[in-house]
Amino acid sequence: SAHGFTALDAEALKSWMRAQIAGGAAGSVCVILHGVAPDTVFEEASPNCLARRYLDAGGRLVWAGEVPFLLRGRSDGGHDRNQDSGSSEAVLDIPVRWDWEMPGPPSVTEAGKAWGLKTPDEALRCVDASCVTEVLAGVGPFASTWLKTYARDVPGSGFLRFRGGAFKADMADELGTAALHGLPERAVLSSDGPDAPAPEGE
Repeated sequence: SAHGFTALDAEALKSWMRAQIAGGAAGSVCVILHGVAPDTVFEEASPNCLARRYLDAGGRLVWAGEVPFLLRGRSDGGHDRNQDSGSSEAVLDIPVRWDWEMPGPPSVTEAGKAWGLKTPDEALRCVDASCVTEVLAGVGPFASTWLKTYARDVPGSGFLRFRGGAFKADMADELGTAALHGLPERAVLSSDGPDAPAPEGE
């Protein structure tokens, strides 16, 4: 892509995350589009899943689309849906809040502008601002685009929730800019679940 991302299928993503954890994940970034994490990295709804261990190791996981860790992609191209948003909290330690709880439309914060955010957020899903490390868009006590850092010795790492709604193609440049904010130049990747194309380049 224009931002240098490489698409990985589910098995390649598992191998890549394991390698990042073993060698130090700081400075790496993975993007999950459309809200479906493959079962190779989202094996269970707990902090023990590979995706969470990648965050704990200092990686950055950017998520766009459906509620984080609500959908688990299968090798046959389908997906399993958890019955509620509790799986999101089980993995990320952050409960999901809903759009009707927000007092008004969210706006991009000064921090969000620094990360390259430009357009208003739909905010169909949100979290309590007190639960995250940095609020990039939100309103009142709620955050709709946010960063939660798990490896405290790696500032800027962690889970980056990109907008609280569906991902659309015209958001790609904005997402790419935010995904790479503050990171050194190095190999990065994008995963779109088990149907993602095979790896290209490095």
